[in-house]
Amino acid sequence: MEDDRPPTAAELEASAERRILRRNQKIAELRERSGLSMDELAKEMGYKGQSSIQRYLSPDYDKGFRPELAARFKAALIGKGSPPITPRDLHVFDSWTENPDGTTVDMLTDYYRHLESGGSASTYRETLEERGIYPASHIDRVLSFARKSKGLDADPEYDRVTGLPLREGDVVLKMPKRISAESAETIRGWVEHLLSIATAEK
Repeated sequence: MEDDRPPTAAELEASAERRILRRNQKIAELRERSGLSMDELAKEMGYKGQSSIQRYLSPDYDKGFRPELAARFKAALIGKGSPPITPRDLHVFDSWTENPDGTTVDMLTDYYRHLESGGSASTYRETLEERGIYPASHIDRVLSFARKSKGLDADPEYDRVTGLPLREGDVVLKMPKRISAESAETIRGWVEHLLSIATAEK
């Protein structure tokens, strides 16, 4: 009979390589289930082609997913396939994430380590926010809002709606699916202008 006790952080850390392989296999299965080719998935995510996402879908990929990247994968895959891909299926993108400095975080091991040091689920959420890492529930909430295209007057045939969770608040953006190089430069300048206003000293 197997031991029913919860794993320790040390045991989870020792199984990291095996769990990453399972994560990658699950992501590959989701892509197959969606019916999207790698190129089609990349375009659904707002990229030019499969070269932009190829490394993340490699069976050997051993890093995490930034919240913004995880959000793109989720927005592109949700509801696709038979049976339709659900938010629960997409939690796989949250099991390994990135710190703002680019280092990979094994969320499960990180959580158990927090509990072993006397923390709780609620204080762990606070810890993540302080570190700039967002729980799956926060990202799912942003995506759920972003996918309500009717509320944003978006036509799914012509418009792309995406959400980006920031510490200060959620950013939801609607734009045409196809944008010219000139328009892309206009958007880049507009974003830079907004950032300069937001970070300016008062």
